[in-house]
Amino acid sequence: MRISVVETLAEVLGELDEESMVSRHGVEEEKPSADEKHSLLEDSALSLLPRLISLAPDCPAAQSVIDSVTTQSRPKEVLLALSEALAHIEEELVRGHGLSDDEDEHEDEQSEEDLLEQLVLIVEAHAKCELQMI
Repeated sequence: MRISVVETLAEVLGELDEESMVSRHGVEEEKPSADEKHSLLEDSALSLLPRLISLAPDCPAAQSVIDSVTTQSRPKEVLLALSEALAHIEEELVRGHGLSDDEDEHEDEQSEEDLLEQLVLIVEAHAKCELQMI
């Protein structure tokens, strides 16, 4: 279900390629303007980025939405959201190496490969955010 939400968000933002959009609905849909996109994403970094980053290994559409949020949101919010996502990775690594006392609660641990992919996304998003601030 989460992947469907990310794909729908990518579609709304016009991040899917023409072929994907036509195949999902049978008709070509109009992409939002840059102003509409900015209005949708300006204040969304804190609520979207940490979740999108955690879903990215399983959802190819997440990368394009992450890029849009990173470039359209306020840089300060983006950096805070990336810090939150990084903290999540740290928690997962602690759980994965048996350093946590409550192992039974965390059955849906992510693989180290997924965590590495998320870390790469965070670094890339941070670089894009820094470029926006220049």
